[in-house]
Amino acid sequence: MEINPEQIKKADIVFCIPSRNLAGSIFRTAEIASIGLVNYFGHLNSVIVNCDWGSTDRTPDLFLEAPTEVPKISLRPEGGITNRGDCFRELFRKALDLGATAVLVAGAASRNLTPDWIHQMGAPLLDSFEYVSPLYVRHKYDGLVNNNLVYPMTRALYGRRIRQPIAGESAFSGRLAELFQKCNGCDRDGMGPGVDLWMATLALSRNAACCQAFLGCPKPGSSSVNGVYSESLFRELVETMFNLMIDNESFWERVKWSRPTAVWRNGGSRPELTPPEPKVEDPDELFDRFREAFPLYAELWRKVFKEDVRRELDHIRDSPKSHVEFPANLWARVLFDSAVAYRQSTEIRDELVASLRFLYFGKASSYMKQTDRMTSAQAELFVEQECDVFEEVKSYLIRRWKGD
Repeated sequence: MEINPEQIKKADIVFCIPSRNLAGSIFRTAEIASIGLVNYFGHLNSVIVNCDWGSTDRTPDLFLEAPTEVPKISLRPEGGITNRGDCFRELFRKALDLGATAVLVAGAASRNLTPDWIHQMGAPLLDSFEYVSPLYVRHKYDGLVNNNLVYPMTRALYGRRIRQPIAGESAFSGRLAELFQKCNGCDRDGMGPGVDLWMATLALSRNAACCQAFLGCPKPGSSSVNGVYSESLFRELVETMFNLMIDNESFWERVKWSRPTAVWRNGGSRPELTPPEPKVEDPDELFDRFREAFPLYAELWRKVFKEDVRRELDHIRDSPKSHVEFPANLWARVLFDSAVAYRQSTEIRDELVASLRFLYFGKASSYMKQTDRMTSAQAELFVEQECDVFEEVKSYLIRRWKGD
């Protein structure tokens, strides 16, 4: 069902809000979106579109009730939307129906949304860029799964340094909206952050002009994709990443090194540069869980990892907690071997991804201990150096992927 009170048929800019049971925040989100669109893009036709997937509260109604100068459209698809990926597919479709030049996406629960956010994310699309990823100054322990898994793999595979591809926010051109709508995988991979990784990867693998919008620090209390204790979140990100490797192998096999991605910063208020400190996991507890996995997955790992990888993992397991170090070279080979095994055998995929989460616990514990005395800026350099190692080890992945 579509509710379009002002019968909007065309829009230059579409601001999209996917939602589910967010009655406490969607009213504010719609108001801020309207202010930003009017203040910065008042010369263009804009519309705010909410696609709701199964709210049992008043989220869709409160969206329509919000007092906004910019017109609104509410999408409540019949037949049932079961995940965030399906929701995004509806948003792509509507953006194309409206003939949008620029599409901005922010969650209804986002605390980062401000009028300036809309300017920073939208302006590059009216210049020469097609995909915009947010760039926040984060605490060194904010987004552990991005620092230690998603960013190093994405950078090494697709050759571009997009620092936060799973931030839950994005902006893209109408051309990319059409590409996203046509490509399979959004509904397969994206119930949460997976759809953000899916969009970023498609943009990179199709050589779209990409940039990052510098937005200062995230607001305290903003959702952070750490992926440490959430089994479903970790599984979704890993499966999305590995499926994308299979789908785009002809592209990433040709990529040798990465290059920087432009950073857009154009006026607006001076951003805050002191990141809020997130809830910090206990690295010793993570290491204990890493150790506990060895008897559970020993047989699987004998099939997946080469002997030298297993030997090095055993060495880390037997190390004292105070001297835990999980080298980037080994972590890269663990992920690359896992990707190869995931591609070769559908039967072991569930168990493989489950086991990989425990190895990630070991890597996260090592990262936290190695950066314990570092500032967030110093830890950022540490992450970049680890990514350099992933790029150097990529030749190992190519050989294994081709069966050598």
